[in-house]
Amino acid sequence: MVAAIASMADRAVAAPSATKAGPVVFIGIPDLRWSDLANMPALRGLVQHAAVGQLSVKSEGQATRCGDALLELSAGTRVPSGVVGCDIDRYDYSALQARYRHSRFGARVGLLGDSLGRPNASGGAAIVLGTSAGPANPPGGVPGLVTPPQLRVLVIEGLYGAADRQQAAAAIDKELARTLAAAPANATVMVAGISDGPTGGPHLHPIVVAGPAWPHRELTSATTGRSPYVQLFDLSATLLSLSGKSVPSAMSGRAVRPSSAHVGDIASYADADRHAQRALTVGHPTFSVLCGVLIGCLLLLLFVPSLAGWPLRLLLAAPLATWLVQVVPWWRWPVLAFAAAIAIVAAVVAVAHWLVGRGSRRAALLLVPALVGLVLVVDQLVGAPLQLSAPFGDNPLVAGRFHGMGNIDFAVAMTSLLLCTAVVAASLDRRRAVLVTLAAAVVAVVVDGAPWLGDDLGGVLALVPAFAVLLAVLAGVRITSRRAFAVVAGAVALAVVAGLADYARPQSHQTHAGRFVGQVLHGGAWTVLHRKTDAVLGSFGTPLVTALVVVLVLAAVFARRRGALAEPVPGVRAAALAVAVLAVVGSLLNDSGIFVAAAAFVAFVPAVALAGLGDTRRL
Repeated sequence: MVAAIASMADRAVAAPSATKAGPVVFIGIPDLRWSDLANMPALRGLVQHAAVGQLSVKSEGQATRCGDALLELSAGTRVPSGVVGCDIDRYDYSALQARYRHSRFGARVGLLGDSLGRPNASGGAAIVLGTSAGPANPPGGVPGLVTPPQLRVLVIEGLYGAADRQQAAAAIDKELARTLAAAPANATVMVAGISDGPTGGPHLHPIVVAGPAWPHRELTSATTGRSPYVQLFDLSATLLSLSGKSVPSAMSGRAVRPSSAHVGDIASYADADRHAQRALTVGHPTFSVLCGVLIGCLLLLLFVPSLAGWPLRLLLAAPLATWLVQVVPWWRWPVLAFAAAIAIVAAVVAVAHWLVGRGSRRAALLLVPALVGLVLVVDQLVGAPLQLSAPFGDNPLVAGRFHGMGNIDFAVAMTSLLLCTAVVAASLDRRRAVLVTLAAAVVAVVVDGAPWLGDDLGGVLALVPAFAVLLAVLAGVRITSRRAFAVVAGAVALAVVAGLADYARPQSHQTHAGRFVGQVLHGGAWTVLHRKTDAVLGSFGTPLVTALVVVLVLAAVFARRRGALAEPVPGVRAAALAVAVLAVVGSLLNDSGIFVAAAAFVAFVPAVALAGLGDTRRL
């Protein structure tokens, strides 16, 4: 048995090129976690030689239960959550199939089986390989028989809800070893933890692929664009590709493939799971706290402005600190230690701002936005290492995106860039101001919109009008409806060109932009629009975030009526108009909705408010 496992591992290392895929064995283990591998020597042995990845099993809910996972594999796209058990009878299958067809992702349960040609299977595999007519084991079917013959699907449920995980893992490992030993020499074997547990939160799960075409490298897919991450619905596309079938446009997944990255040790993957879980736990509360602090600062500015100085200074660098803290293993610390790290960074920057402000109000205004813009733009240029699993970054458990510029990152970075550009340009003659603004706009659009960098079409649609407004104000050009329409048309055209260029590439290399264009071109426009509208409206359900935007608007109206909106530094008024456009358009076009506007205001208001408080030596 051990020799058979070693032989399969050696074949994976050799990775000869093959024109036709051999037999495929897919073994789905609900709730398999990296910690379970300590009791699974056969699977550990496979990890040492096969292709390895982190599997995000995200469905439409926070956690994906066994039934959710089976149905998602069957549909090849995300499905609504709530089916906890692994056993789904024919009646429930038909009912869920009809309901999910009208879900946010338009899931077509049975699409995998239809694409494979009416396969036959038993147990959980009957749901994975089910067709539009029902589960894959019709009455009178032969249990365990799977067609087409080159594909075998097993779902082993022993770990799911097990009282003794160690014993369950050991038993599954023995079954896995027998399966590996019986696999043909040219077989591709895929082992994946396809769901979260019956209770509790989400995890990142192991996925291991061994076979002639799978070298000992980390896995990736076009839907993530980042190793070692793949998504659950990618496995449906992978099974079709390995079976020589095309992937239907209704499937969201793309075939998994080896990357050039070397496989890490098992402990590092388990640590990445802890990292993502901790970021998911602290992200929203931290953002809500910052919004609450800014609301308090706004009230102080309106009624007791002399007390607002230092709270605003402490708030200045707090968003940036949530990305800088990524350079240390903060997720292994207690929550209080994480909060202390954010507070220390904020305090250091607050003191620096106070010292700079004693000499120049303009320099103090630019200090933190320039630092924020520099750090976040450079982070994108080097592959966004500060983004993934950051408290305000992209989270693989949420699985909105795995690379590029996230929505909060976009709002904070581009708001800072707009503010710095406006203040610098306002000190120049009109010709140079225009050139500086155009240069900043090009940098912003490329960093945010290029598929190999930010990969953010929605951001481009918000950035172009924001910079157009900034340019018009600085150049003294009147904003008319005709000019506004031309700018919007230009932004749309730019986004379309970028999306089509990415879509023209092979599916395996398309990024977020190309997949979005493909969904629209293949009749998925309404599904995409419906999903994004639901996400935007759902974002208003976070009280402090929504309250910040409402309070800020009311405070601006109140301050204007009192005549308290004087421009503290030249260029701030132009920046305020541009940031307002960015916040509104960005909130409407991005899944994060009102979080985009709130993040933009958290980045903009403290710096500008401090500049408007007057001589900082009196604060």
